Amino acid sequence: MTLRTPQAILFDLDGTLADTAPDLAGAVNQLRIARGLEPTDYELLRPTASAGARGLIGAAFGLTPQDADYAELRDGFLKNYEEAIAVESRLFDGITELLANLRAQGLSLIHI
Repeated sequence: MTLRTPQAILFDLDGTLADTAPDLAGAVNQLRIARGLEPTDYELLRPTASAGARGLIGAAFGLTPQDADYAELRDGFLKNYEEAIAVESRLFDGITELLANLRAQGLSLIHI
């Protein structure tokens, strides 16, 4: 069996190359604060960040998409995140070097 050399590598930016959990948690906590609630502890939100609005709203409000208030919270969450999408987000350690190494090998890098 002959292995082919890849021509490109595809990356998911959010949560793979960049740690966006702080901004995602901030977006859901803005919803809590706007409703007079205390922010949810970041350590409780971080594990659910990869599940997006569904996970974060579930952790912060105990709601699922089947709940009546979910759609309004989801829309508010997405608006908050759009307005502060890269405030605290950072590339994970070693990503800059990884990308430079892959480029030096002549690979195209595509983020999706």
